[in-house]
Amino acid sequence: MTPKPMKRIVLIDFDGTIILQDSALYILEHFGTQNWRKYDDQLLKGEISLEECLSNQFSSINITKDEMLSILDKEISFRPNFNNFSLYCNQFQIPLIIVSAGLDFIIEHFLSKLKLEYRIPVISGITEYNSKGFSFTFPELKHESSKNFKDDLVHYYQIQGYYVYYIGDGSGDFYAAQRADIVYAVKNSELENMCNENDINFRPFLDFKSIIQSLLPL
Repeated sequence: MTPKPMKRIVLIDFDGTIILQDSALYILEHFGTQNWRKYDDQLLKGEISLEECLSNQFSSINITKDEMLSILDKEISFRPNFNNFSLYCNQFQIPLIIVSAGLDFIIEHFLSKLKLEYRIPVISGITEYNSKGFSFTFPELKHESSKNFKDDLVHYYQIQGYYVYYIGDGSGDFYAAQRADIVYAVKNSELENMCNENDINFRPFLDFKSIIQSLLPL
């Protein structure tokens, strides 16, 4: 009897992965307080969670959503062939889900520019804006052992019987990459360095065309 093909799913980061720039980093560099970088250091040391890091950093941002999007429209571009990659996943019924610690309204804004006939699901923090800046509500963890919600989602889908591909670029992707079945890391990224330092097998890439070519049926 021919074995049943394993279910596959792709979980993918947004900032620095789907788009070439890091939209959250751009906003923090131009509009954040002077001490926002200390939270990145605390995240790398494991002193705070990914969710705590982002909430602390954006609590001081005092420009509106519309102002932010207007600024980013001049700065943001997609990584080559992401549109083709999403079409490929849709054609072969491989679920593609964006998992991002970035700002949900920024992600949806730029995805709308692709004018796809289908919606790519996004799992991220839900942002709220008021006079005190931005606040976030992140997905609740399904597993107590999970390091953050990205790691938690990889764990969740593996339990559901999926073979999980994870694609990312930053330190916030590390624990998810550590757990995933196959990892693609942007070349010369922080995630690539962390994978090398921790002996995690990964495939480097700069263009989604190379992932399409390697995403063959199991």
